[in-house]
Amino acid sequence: MADQKHVLIVDDDPLILDILKLMLEPAYRTSRAISVTEAAASLDQTHFDLLLTDYLLADGRGTTLLAQAKQLGVPAILMTGYPNEVGAEQLDRKPLIKPFVMTALLAEIQTALVGPTAPFF
Repeated sequence: MADQKHVLIVDDDPLILDILKLMLEPAYRTSRAISVTEAAASLDQTHFDLLLTDYLLADGRGTTLLAQAKQLGVPAILMTGYPNEVGAEQLDRKPLIKPFVMTALLAEIQTALVGPTAPFF
């Protein structure tokens, strides 16, 4: 679909990348990166509507990518299994704590892209 939002998924675990791609692709177009270096190059070369990155990567921290995304005007979601290591001053939103259920991820993506949905009464 031409109107699908494009999400860059960054994680150094290929299995996590595969699972997230599989879960998101019905609704979103996805690209993947396995390192800060690869993701930074992708952000510079391609328009993305959202960055979804792990915090702890083999060649650096996902917070580096958050700063780059912010400069580009791209909303971002940080995933982490180490919430106590992430400095809150580096984040525009709370990190998504691993492990998480897919509905929580989809809600975070919805909020990041269009804002929270109004509750139904």
